[in-house]
Amino acid sequence: MATACGGLFTYGIISALLGAILPELRARLGFQVAAAGWLFAASYASQIPTAFVTGWLIDFFGKKPVFLSSCLLTVTAVLGIAYVMTYASLVALVLALGVAGSLISSSSNTLVADIYPETPSSALNIGHAFYGLGAVFVPVLVVLLVKPLGIQSVMWSVAALVGGIGAVGLLEPFPGPHTSGALEWPAMGHAAFTRSLLLLTAVAFLTTALLASLAAWIRIFFEQGSGASAQGSSMILALFWGLVSLGRLAGSHLVRKIRGALLVLWASFGLVVGLVILAVAPSLQFAAPAIALCGLCYAPIYPTTVGITHSLFPKFFATAFGILMAASLVGGFVLPVVVGYVAAGRGVRAGICVLVGSATLLFGIQMVFVRIEQARDLL
Repeated sequence: MATACGGLFTYGIISALLGAILPELRARLGFQVAAAGWLFAASYASQIPTAFVTGWLIDFFGKKPVFLSSCLLTVTAVLGIAYVMTYASLVALVLALGVAGSLISSSSNTLVADIYPETPSSALNIGHAFYGLGAVFVPVLVVLLVKPLGIQSVMWSVAALVGGIGAVGLLEPFPGPHTSGALEWPAMGHAAFTRSLLLLTAVAFLTTALLASLAAWIRIFFEQGSGASAQGSSMILALFWGLVSLGRLAGSHLVRKIRGALLVLWASFGLVVGLVILAVAPSLQFAAPAIALCGLCYAPIYPTTVGITHSLFPKFFATAFGILMAASLVGGFVLPVVVGYVAAGRGVRAGICVLVGSATLLFGIQMVFVRIEQARDLL
């Protein structure tokens, strides 16, 4: 479990790394803001197709080769970025880092679910709390090391940490592959198009889309819409991420007491309430508690959904998770852009209203899933 949490911590590092070191990269290579946007697009562009392929690889070869390959690729890409001297080379390294992110996320999530097959949602909530810690770790490292020692010191520190996690994984016995011999394509294809998995995929898409949008727009909303200072908006963003991690630890206990689908349903409802308050809040005093509620309610939705997927598709879970992850990445890529266009044309509060609509749709889809589960229990 510690190795799997280390993998999710690494995925948090990968997710936050580019944004944290972007100013130093721009200063060294001299590319414009538009070119920086293409770097983020490159990261998603390599993660999305890799997420599909990784599930099949894990189902056939097992998690250990994928986990170790991801650590090796992460170390290579990070050290390459530390000394890269051309924009084209940087794009190639970012593409490689995106591939590594998909590999380590898929192998770590499926590893957690296999270690705790009876309580996957509870265990995954704990694991995903480490993802949040990894995302916070990189900016802190940049603040501490870049000015006195340079960007290379940050990259070598990250490489050493990820290399250590990979070394521990090399010595650990991992569960074997779920599929022996040739991949069972007909059964896997049937599982991929069941109504339950399609609904869970929609939940994953909207959940990650909402998180990416909130993370991208919280500071701008509070500075433009609520009059917060730059330091104040940074503190509110940190509060949001901290409560996401705290909420996942709480979710690991709650999911042992109530059914996972119901936890996701009520958490989705709380997210709708928090976003509605945020959209209409007349002042910072109302908006800050609303974003705190959003962080707590958002927290257990994604890991609990992944745990539910494992319970429904234990034999082909890696393949099913690959579908969920690919949909999540698409959501995280698309919705923040939509919110940006709406905010540019009609104001930042209108952009938050888009999130209210997305969260309401999430609540409705989860309600349909709960009813399907209840009907299945009656059979």
